[in-house]
Amino acid sequence: MKFNQNNIKRAIVSAFVVGSVGISAASYADDTQMLVKTTVGASCIVSIDASMTFADYDPVIAHATDDLLKQQNISAQCTTGAQAKIDLNVGLNPVDSTATISPSRRMKHIDTDNNVHYLNYNLYKGSDVAAPVWGGGATGGKIYDGIGTAQNIIVYGRVGPNQPAVFNATYTDTVVVSYNLG
Repeated sequence: MKFNQNNIKRAIVSAFVVGSVGISAASYADDTQMLVKTTVGASCIVSIDASMTFADYDPVIAHATDDLLKQQNISAQCTTGAQAKIDLNVGLNPVDSTATISPSRRMKHIDTDNNVHYLNYNLYKGSDVAAPVWGGGATGGKIYDGIGTAQNIIVYGRVGPNQPAVFNATYTDTVVVSYNLG
């Protein structure tokens, strides 16, 4: 019997190829799972649109008996499901700097003779007269529940009536807005 070497070589190579395919196919036959996961952390961005600039205060006529009112937006964007407590500090000129939960705030003016003049005002969580003062500390802030997109939260400012002894000038204060994730 005569063997053709080319046929034998082809048979050996074919056996290797068929065997390799069989091994390769078997290695892909079992399903394997890969777990993919992440954790979405609670985060917030809080910003202020602009300064809260009241209209002119008239202590003699218009505001002798009526409040001077102003609204200002705070923009808050928190992760959906995250809760933040937004605090407003007492400002630079409080009547009592330790009263952080419900502070009594004042705007200040210093005249050319270095005399200090104050104009009482406050910031509130709501628009009605009985609305609580917006402060800080354990219970003075305002709770915000995140929905994933930016939302406006209104700060209600009120300069109280019957402050006839105020000096004719521009008054200012600076209030720090902060937040704590809860």
